[in-house]
Amino acid sequence: RDYDHVLSETEKGLGYILTCSHTAITDIVLEAEEAAGSHDIPLQEIDIRVKKIETPDEHVLLLHARTPRTRRLRFLAGQYLSLEIPGLPPRDCAIASCPCDDMNLQFHMSTTADDHVGERLRGCLKTGTGIHIKGPRGEFTLDEDSSRSLVFIACNTGFGPIKSLVEQAMALDTADHIHLCWITTPGNSHYAGNQCRAWEDALDNFHYTALQAEAETAVADMLSAYLAATGDPGQFDVYACLPETLLEAAEAVLTGNGVPPAQLRLEPLR
Repeated sequence: RDYDHVLSETEKGLGYILTCSHTAITDIVLEAEEAAGSHDIPLQEIDIRVKKIETPDEHVLLLHARTPRTRRLRFLAGQYLSLEIPGLPPRDCAIASCPCDDMNLQFHMSTTADDHVGERLRGCLKTGTGIHIKGPRGEFTLDEDSSRSLVFIACNTGFGPIKSLVEQAMALDTADHIHLCWITTPGNSHYAGNQCRAWEDALDNFHYTALQAEAETAVADMLSAYLAATGDPGQFDVYACLPETLLEAAEAVLTGNGVPPAQLRLEPLR
């Protein structure tokens, strides 16, 4: 049958085959490269294409893109990459999709008035637009060796990388409980709230809390109250993606309320 991956004559000479087009008639041994951490993921450069664009509210743009079938992106949940969009400067953006679907990528982008690059995205991105990506980068990844329950904290479009981590945690199914707290600041919304509520309805061990801060400075206080209601913070691995201006205060609140530093991972909103 037709396929879009052609083996070179050199590869054929080395005995390479397309396993999807062959049947094994004897015992075989398969060797697979498995990433133990972000250091095992190579930096990649791939040309992708816009598949779909959604605007759940006036300040957020959801970009769905697709890699070539033969150049899929290897990445870990929670990582980010650089997007080179025609007509715009390179832009770091967190990957919002799960590594389990490495051909279909998703990004959550802010298009607020004070983000001029983000605002221009609406006019530059169309279905079929080519985008050059470089990555992945970042250490905001899931500790897959831990069996502790999980607390995920997102602020505004920080929900993007948190979504990737949540989906990976669901796929692993090793945590007794998964807690998601999504805090929005004035002018922002829980634009994927329906998806979060659907997770909560479908899974007995998933707990979703949506909070609205009256000001960005109130986020740290809300975290303190949220932790107090969740249980013993020392029993959780905590992952938080917040605006960079809030990271220091959030770290002080989380560790001050009993989250062990070794069980806390913080990431700036990109």
